[in-house]
This record gives sequence, C-alpha cells and structure tokens, in this order.
Amino acid sequence: MRELSLTLRLPPKELSPNSRFHWAAKRQVINSYRSLAGAMALQQWVGRRPMDQATIQYRFFWPDRRRRDDDNAIGSMKCARDGIADAGVVRDDRDFTTLPAIFDVDRANPRVEILIQETLHTEPPHDHA
Repeated sequence: MRELSLTLRLPPKELSPNSRFHWAAKRQVINSYRSLAGAMALQQWVGRRPMDQATIQYRFFWPDRRRRDDDNAIGSMKCARDGIADAGVVRDDRDFTTLPAIFDVDRANPRVEILIQETLHTEPPHDHA
C-alpha cells in the first residue's frame, strides 16, 4: 500500500469556511496554501503514478486547548487537498475519502500533518438472482 505524509503550517484563518474576508484577499491565501501543499507533495511524489483511490486524514496540532470544530478544520484544508491532487498524488480530489480529523496540542510547533494512504477498491458482489 502506497502512502504519503506531509506537514504544513496550520491553515490561515482566511481558509476557514466561516471566514468573512474580501474575496480577493481570500483568493490570494487560497492560491498560496494550495501551491505550498502541491509543491511539497510533488517533491515526494514526482515520477510515481497517481493513486486510484486514497484516504486522507488531517492531524491538527493546535497551540492551545481551545475547542475547535472538526468540520471547519477539515473544510479549511480544501485548497491543500486540491494542491495534493494537482501534484498527481491522485487523479482528482474526488478520489479522496476523508477520515475524521485528529486534534492534538503542540504549543511549540503548531502544524497539520496530512496522511494519504492508497485504498484498494473492490467490486461489490454481483447478485445473480
């Protein structure tokens, strides 16, 4: 089973699904974070064929114990997921199945770790009735 692991800085607040930033400012942050994720993935994945299907899981290391919404945290990673697909890790970002996020605390080194693992798809049994 093939896999890829990336570590990025925590997503900027502009990437939160609940953010209320001007579209132009938000677009700039989206492009930057997407490019960063794509470049890091490409660095590790260059020359390898794309996965047909994969799981993706985010492990957030926050600087404090404040309560956070896992849906918003995962939503803020959409552009990183797109960048990883741009790098050719998967054919399309629809080929990812997102696993629940994991939250931890690391005051000294806040970050998000992304684990991508290839999944083998199997054909469902045919009903020969």
